[in-house]
Amino acid sequence: MILSDIEYKKATSGDIPMVQKLLMANRLPYQDVVTSGVSFIIALSDGHIIGCIGIEGKDNHALLRSFAVDERYKNKGIGSKLYQRLLAQLSEEKTEMLHLLTTTADGYFKKKGFVRCDRTTAPESIKSTKEFSSICPSDSIYMTLCIKPISPGNSSA
Repeated sequence: MILSDIEYKKATSGDIPMVQKLLMANRLPYQDVVTSGVSFIIALSDGHIIGCIGIEGKDNHALLRSFAVDERYKNKGIGSKLYQRLLAQLSEEKTEMLHLLTTTADGYFKKKGFVRCDRTTAPESIKSTKEFSSICPSDSIYMTLCIKPISPGNSSA
């Protein structure tokens, strides 16, 4: 595998079954991605989905969902590229705040600029998501990241 041969794109409805399989392999919630309207950016190698990152958007807030890379492709920068593409997309869409819940990856996300917050401070649009209200355990760590808008004339992220 040559890393330059990896294609990154928005997932289509036809990609979702393979995304769900990747999420299942990474022990992440996958059952509600269709009913909750999660949109994904995927990484493809030879036509196979090897990574994904998903968001569930509400108002000018987005909930980070389903960030996974196939075990064989971890530590090769694929996750970082997915994450950067997601941030660029959110900035273009004028999303102001990215939210997430985690039980194991708070250290990783702290390095990405997220800050730990009290769950009770989450906006209602995030609290009302299925992930926040019932899927993730109540002791999950809640974190947020302020999204910086892309300035005019600087659309590359």
